[in-house]
Amino acid sequence: MTNPVLQHLHTVTVRELGQIGQLIAIRKTDSVEAAIKILADNKILSVPVLDKKAVIGVLDIVDVVYFLHKVAPDQKSLSANELQSLEIAGRAIAMEEVGEIINASGKDPYVPIDEHNKVSLVVDLFAQGIHRAPIADSAGEIIGTISQSDIIKYLSTKLHEGEMKHLGAKSVKELGLAEKKVITTNIHDSILIAIENIVENAASCVGVIDSQGKLVGNLSASDFKGLYREEFPSFLLNIGDYLEKHSPASLNPICCTESTTLLQVIEEMRENNIHHLYVIDDFKPVSIISATDILKSVRDFVL
Repeated sequence: MTNPVLQHLHTVTVRELGQIGQLIAIRKTDSVEAAIKILADNKILSVPVLDKKAVIGVLDIVDVVYFLHKVAPDQKSLSANELQSLEIAGRAIAMEEVGEIINASGKDPYVPIDEHNKVSLVVDLFAQGIHRAPIADSAGEIIGTISQSDIIKYLSTKLHEGEMKHLGAKSVKELGLAEKKVITTNIHDSILIAIENIVENAASCVGVIDSQGKLVGNLSASDFKGLYREEFPSFLLNIGDYLEKHSPASLNPICCTESTTLLQVIEEMRENNIHHLYVIDDFKPVSIISATDILKSVRDFVL
């Protein structure tokens, strides 16, 4: 038995697929608020953290959400004194240093990858749940990053070729990707409830449903990139109003069915620049497929 996809990826280096160039970075002494603004302004989900000139870790937007959950006012304090609660939470993100929340979520430990390593090695790493990793040169200097999305985009151009097409043609159901529980929250729930769902379920997103249980949106960690101090009143919004204000595209979730092929799923992820895709039946979410799930399928495929 062979895995033609991994065989092909063993011919491709990390440098070829990764993002090489000038790094956007933050200092460990920068505030969480400053980090959120950098992520939002540059439309990125993670950023290396520096101690002087050395990279000591990676701050991911999911880490920020975990911190927001920690400092956000609870429902009781909101009803007692909304403005004071928001002011306290706002001061917390303005004062807390980035170095204190690196990898708070456990989603992206600092695992640098040598630029000459084969992508097949990275697939195994990412299939374990790591979303992105710094790329190091022969001197150990960080020169770029490689992410799950970089590999997904590459595979979208390759899974119709040769023996790799056998994996690309497999359906969501055949690959067991239609069996994952979906964490959902109602569109009328508060943002605070949604954040709590994300943290308590160790998820990076939740499906947004209406009163009939039909999928009407997706709330992911990336939707919180704009939630810095002056936007903390958004904690008072329900999910529908929050997404309408901060991320209207998230009110049009990308979906597939059990019969959709893996190649079609990957193409949807690439075209829409997303990391999750919902499996629906009669517009109700029955499963969710992440980039991690796809890379597990790539890693475990045998022909």
